[in-house]
Amino acid sequence: MAESATTQKRNAGNTEHDITLVSRKQMRITGVRDIIGFDGCYVELDTVCGHLYVDGENIKIGALDTDSGVVALEGDIGALTYSDSFGKEKKGLFKRGRG
Repeated sequence: MAESATTQKRNAGNTEHDITLVSRKQMRITGVRDIIGFDGCYVELDTVCGHLYVDGENIKIGALDTDSGVVALEGDIGALTYSDSFGKEKKGLFKRGRG
């Protein structure tokens, strides 16, 4: 599947991917290509390093800058998981026990 010219231009120089997490309540993510899904309990992002799943509660998208590939999230962040493709888990950054 070919990317559109706009998508190619937006992602041309955006090869870095960083995550800043503050007290598991605020998160800033760079290197985001697209938001795949969102429902308040999770956010699924396509990043330059693969798909990123952010799991938690009361998650809100606080800011979205599609030109620079930056997304800011707010809420109770429970887990971050990367995968190379949909449904194929690669590694988890941290996980919170649910009880």
